[in-house]
Amino acid sequence: MLTDEQFDELTDRLLKKIAPKLGVELEEEHTTRDSFRDKNGATCYLDECEAPCVIQTNSSFFLRVSDGIEGSESYEEYWVSSWGDQFNDAELAYILRTNDKNTEVIWG
Repeated sequence: MLTDEQFDELTDRLLKKIAPKLGVELEEEHTTRDSFRDKNGATCYLDECEAPCVIQTNSSFFLRVSDGIEGSESYEEYWVSSWGDQFNDAELAYILRTNDKNTEVIWG
């Protein structure tokens, strides 16, 4: 029996193989550089996290921050660690993929 995540991954892989043969061009929803696997093995995409969203690892917490008014020039989204450093999605995903296998996403 497949879990929902396994079924989704299987259908995505099959669709990506079949689409070119049918002459259909698929849009990429996410980039792999903005993804990581959580402690349960599910693929998580940081661009899907909206504040408030917290990622917990063995050694620290990462909080999604939306700074400014959405739509304005000064608006930005980033991650802040429990030690005060700031990261964009790609930087944090790299850290989570390479350093920590016990990552949990906590949705606000």
